[in-house]
Amino acid sequence: SNTSDLEPTSQVTVSTWAYMDNWSSASDSRIISNTQSGGFALAMAVSWNQNKLGFYINIAGSYLHPDIALSSLSSGWHHIVGTYDNRYAKLYIDGSLVDIVDNGSTVGISYGSDINLFIGAEPIDANNSTSLYFDGFINEVSIFDTALNQSEIQANMNSGLSGNENGLVGYWNFNEGSGTTLTDQTSNGNDGTITGAAWSNDVAYSSIALSGTPDSLDGGLHNVVLTADDSHEGVITQSFTVAVSVTHLDIDGTSGFRILSSPISGAVYSDLLDELWTQGAVGSDHEGADPNIWTYNDGWNPVTNLNTDVLAAGQSFVIYVFSDTDWDGDDDLPVTISVDGTPDQTGVTVAANPSKWNLIGNPYGLHVDVSQMLSDNNTRLERHSVYTLDHSNPGYRTHNGTIGDPQDGLIKPFDGFWIQTGATGDNFEFTEQSIRRGQITGNGRTTNDDSNGSAVFTFSNGEYTSSTYLSFTPEGDIHLDPLDADRLLPLSPAEHLTSMIYESGKSLSINNLPSNLSDDISFDMDVMLLSPSDDGYETQAGQVNLTWDITNLPEGMSLALVNNGTGQTINLYGYPSANINLPSKGGFSSPEDFMATYPFVGEAQFMLSVFSDLTATEDEIVPETITLHNAYPNPFNPSTMISFDLIESDKVSLNIFDLAGRQVASLINKVMIPGTH
Repeated sequence: SNTSDLEPTSQVTVSTWAYMDNWSSASDSRIISNTQSGGFALAMAVSWNQNKLGFYINIAGSYLHPDIALSSLSSGWHHIVGTYDNRYAKLYIDGSLVDIVDNGSTVGISYGSDINLFIGAEPIDANNSTSLYFDGFINEVSIFDTALNQSEIQANMNSGLSGNENGLVGYWNFNEGSGTTLTDQTSNGNDGTITGAAWSNDVAYSSIALSGTPDSLDGGLHNVVLTADDSHEGVITQSFTVAVSVTHLDIDGTSGFRILSSPISGAVYSDLLDELWTQGAVGSDHEGADPNIWTYNDGWNPVTNLNTDVLAAGQSFVIYVFSDTDWDGDDDLPVTISVDGTPDQTGVTVAANPSKWNLIGNPYGLHVDVSQMLSDNNTRLERHSVYTLDHSNPGYRTHNGTIGDPQDGLIKPFDGFWIQTGATGDNFEFTEQSIRRGQITGNGRTTNDDSNGSAVFTFSNGEYTSSTYLSFTPEGDIHLDPLDADRLLPLSPAEHLTSMIYESGKSLSINNLPSNLSDDISFDMDVMLLSPSDDGYETQAGQVNLTWDITNLPEGMSLALVNNGTGQTINLYGYPSANINLPSKGGFSSPEDFMATYPFVGEAQFMLSVFSDLTATEDEIVPETITLHNAYPNPFNPSTMISFDLIESDKVSLNIFDLAGRQVASLINKVMIPGTH
């Protein structure tokens, strides 16, 4: 067709896949062409352009032709693209820019009169006479009325177009496989007539369909990465996530409390808990015993009837799981619990008590994104953190939407969690946007938010693991902050390892700080190995391994950590870990307050310091040696200035002594940054 659709006037992109057994032996021929007194072509010019493959485009009567030597093309398929952006003509081979020609000024494209577009030949005149036939395979021909950039060309190279792309004016995917019509996949309807060519199953790239039907064992999130290797050092990857809704949960471990929810709401307790030992409710295994299932509504309420009590969508409950699920004297865990029905995937609103702790549950068979969930409830919360039970180390896992323990910042199906509402928090909302569904992970450009950051310190003794976090946000506060997360005591006494930062009389698992910190700050960080006592807990001596990740700190910030037990500074920037000896330093009584935090016990194990604006300027050169300079002016004056140089962050003490050697003052006793002070 010679319609104006296929003759862009200022910009154009012409693209195809083409195959030859031996490109070096090609004769004069055309892959795509409407060149007769104008137009454009992807063509082999052997006789007059010294064995080149080029993109030829007529600009004001002359042809620009970025090109490449045929001898440089290996046998087989190649992706060939020519673009013109109203000044520059470019040729791309297999996604790489190989040549560019500058017209010198912005000039539109010239076309001959009544000349049709041909694939595999060149038009001689307006009567459809042709010559210069291409001897090879052709696939995936497209024309855009814009000049695509390199990243767009690469994105289109190994994936068929839909026909609806912006600027696409002609697209022939060669998927008919029979007949004499080549169908334009755009709405312009410029179909082609096939003359003298044959269909082939030899294609530029293959499409492989991966299919399957998930069963009950495939539930949850699955991260999949596909990698294609062309055996010539060309590798491309595509990652995606498959989300499968679940109605079952494996209960493993030992006897103890679990906080659970259900993806199916209603009178589901009997069905859901059928595989577990239940008691104290109608329909339970032992109706006359003390209850082992409770809900929480500003106070604990035992479930009284497993057959009729209703578990609302988004509501959670606590159950004490007995490892002997049939009371025959043998441990039976793990077992799988399940509930019949189809999980909902619409928005859910849960009633809540303002200014209280509330027990909430994931109402879906899919994961819920913590960050989105907290954002959706921003105005309803006193503290912007969630607390889920930690089954491997008694206590709670916390996340504030930026950083924390729950893996990937997700609440799993069947998981319940605590939230602390504010004065307006009379409900809690789950939006559809918070549901983590399957998605394709793009390979395009990403940007980093330099205003946020984080750091994590992880302690482990081989049996238990505890992590303490710093997060940084523009609205953060050096004192207590809505994004701080409390370090809460376990539901029931048990041996465990815990770590925390002390701030304003509270122990925190996450301390949120301002990302634009203007002053250096220091605070206590502690780690304790605890065993239950008659009225609370006792600290135990032992050794833990400390690891850290400080790679995500905001620009211009650094940390220093001093072990108060030894007085030594731990090298956070030179080593990956450190072994820490914990002392036995007494104990504490369990607080009477509900959802209580750990009290201070003895001296904190560490002092953690945060420094800002460490980027050196021309006037702030890090010294080469540690130096204590003479006091100035003379100390016999009413006041004097003492200066000193540090070559690295370290704990500094500066003390004053009289002539008899007696210490009369201590001016400094803290970690300080490199520089002159």
